[in-house]
Amino acid sequence: MTFIDDYTKSFLTLVTQLVRHDRNIRRGLTPLVEKDAIPRDLHITKVAVSPLSYGPASDQVLQNALLHSMIRARLGSVKKDPQHIRILTAFNDTIAQIARMADLIAITRNGEIDLVRYFIQLSWVDLGQLLYMLHRGHSVSSAVSALRHVTFSTRDFWTEVALADRNGLTKTKWRQVIGGTN
Repeated sequence: MTFIDDYTKSFLTLVTQLVRHDRNIRRGLTPLVEKDAIPRDLHITKVAVSPLSYGPASDQVLQNALLHSMIRARLGSVKKDPQHIRILTAFNDTIAQIARMADLIAITRNGEIDLVRYFIQLSWVDLGQLLYMLHRGHSVSSAVSALRHVTFSTRDFWTEVALADRNGLTKTKWRQVIGGTN
């Protein structure tokens, strides 16, 4: 229950905010959209930044799998403990809110919402990881996109960075590390 409570208050709160901003941008309800841009055609990069490191819980593959599997689920309490019910109600309500907002903006295929494609663009990083990416990136967009679809299945941001550097995958998007191999 502690994990679900923390997950709801930290990650799911960030996802709710990101999906709400995405929806508002696509509807043209924000001054962030340039005058001649078509809001629905914009490519939006979603980055949730936490001041704390959650280690493997911030792994993009894990988060996408969790969100995709939980988006249509409702959790209940077997024990009927009031504290558990409060935590699970908050979790269920937050997931339902994300699903309602994502339904409005996610791409559909054969009448089904493609949440995998929607959430694969979501990255959850801690403050140190974001600062590192921004320091290395040529722009904010390149800082975030350098690792977007790269995975060596290590479940560790820093190992993923090292392997991506070693394989030359960050070369065009990030600055070279002084004394590094990229």
